[in-house]
Amino acid sequence: MLRWLVPMVLALAAAAPASAAQWRVDPTRSRISVLFEQGGKPIEARFESFQAEVTFDPKDLAAARVAITVDLASFRSGDAQRDQMATAGEFLAAGAAGQARYVARGFKAVGGDSYEVAAQLALKGATKSLTHPATITIKGDEAHAQGEAKLDRLAFGIGSGQFPRGDQVGLTVLVRFDLVAERAG
Repeated sequence: MLRWLVPMVLALAAAAPASAAQWRVDPTRSRISVLFEQGGKPIEARFESFQAEVTFDPKDLAAARVAITVDLASFRSGDAQRDQMATAGEFLAAGAAGQARYVARGFKAVGGDSYEVAAQLALKGATKSLTHPATITIKGDEAHAQGEAKLDRLAFGIGSGQFPRGDQVGLTVLVRFDLVAERAG
């Protein structure tokens, strides 16, 4: 009986789906920033407060998921007046919207540690699909993800009333992420 039981258990274990790795993002070593033009000059700002839930295993991309919630009121550019304007209703509407939510559920390996990521971004009452590149490197129990996504700010109603043309505030916003995480359990 044992000679039948052992192969059956091994076959069932091999057929069972593997649990994708869970990761804890370290906010002190991670960064989410935005790059845009104002008055023809590049401005880089960051969001100081965000939370991330990450499930990722390069051997099981079908189970990979990243969800990031950004506190819009934590926008910091180094200029208090610009920060106040950026978080006001015309732009990020941090008081009403409060948060942006990014959810990635599609990861396609494109070579080495490079991936094409399919995601959705919910911001200021609009949800849009986007695709962007990312590099995800795993060494032992630490993962490092970097990438960027281009957004059309008008697609999210950001600055569409007072600044719809892009001559004073650029129409394209580049969102950059640099996340460091440790394996959770």
